Amino acid sequence: MKPFAQSGCGRTRVAVLVFLFVIAVIPVSAAERPRTGRATGVRAPRKIRVLFIGNSYTYFNNLPELVSELSSSDPKSPQLETQMIVRGGATLRQHWEEGKALGRIKGSHWDFVVLQDQSMLPITDPEMTKQYARLFDSAIKKAGARTVFFLTWAHQDKPETQAELNETYQSIARELRALIAPVGIAWSRALKENPRLLLYMMDKSHPNAAGSYIAACVFYSTLVGRAPEGLTCRLSGNPVSISGAVAPDRVELVNLDADECRMLQRVSSDSAGMKRE
Repeated sequence: MKPFAQSGCGRTRVAVLVFLFVIAVIPVSAAERPRTGRATGVRAPRKIRVLFIGNSYTYFNNLPELVSELSSSDPKSPQLETQMIVRGGATLRQHWEEGKALGRIKGSHWDFVVLQDQSMLPITDPEMTKQYARLFDSAIKKAGARTVFFLTWAHQDKPETQAELNETYQSIARELRALIAPVGIAWSRALKENPRLLLYMMDKSHPNAAGSYIAACVFYSTLVGRAPEGLTCRLSGNPVSISGAVAPDRVELVNLDADECRMLQRVSSDSAGMKRE
């Protein structure tokens, strides 16, 4: 009986070890996997929810909807579901004090919240931009989302101020460990490559359709982690009036020449740090 008892004990130990090994190699279900990019081989989430907080640079040509439409044109991309809290000329301070943006952050689940300050404030008063960026970032993190800074472009007649915009947004992003959508950097690269390229409206400040398209490509890469090259050059959506009101009917917002479109996609991809596949 003694040898039999020892043999049974040995078999029991072997069975336990086999069970533990099997548990260790069972793959984690898709729902339990961390939501990381494709570089890790992990499946992307089916939907990513993004809230944009800003002003006319965000709502001209309905940038959030352009970003969503770009993701819809890529069968390998998760769907980007976007909303915006915008008002012409608004600063982050004004958005914070009005409370509507904060209420929207707290009132729903978001994966990302995009912050865009008034176009000149990061240059004229960078500490003001940083002060309210910190307040928003704290609320965004408490809500379980991640902050993305919309690094905007310099005015057409003041290209030298792009470096100051870059410094303000990049320094606060480093401090808060937030993401940056380097739209202004992409604009600078595109204009350097083709000085005759038209990205501005007549006011030398706001984006035309091509300007908003390059911004959408940068955001697509930043939020999804995929290069926009090969995606559609024609995007439809609901236009937004100068007051920020969204029109009920969809129209064609972007329709670019194929060569120009490919250049904008490539520059956006490079600016966002996407690797060639």
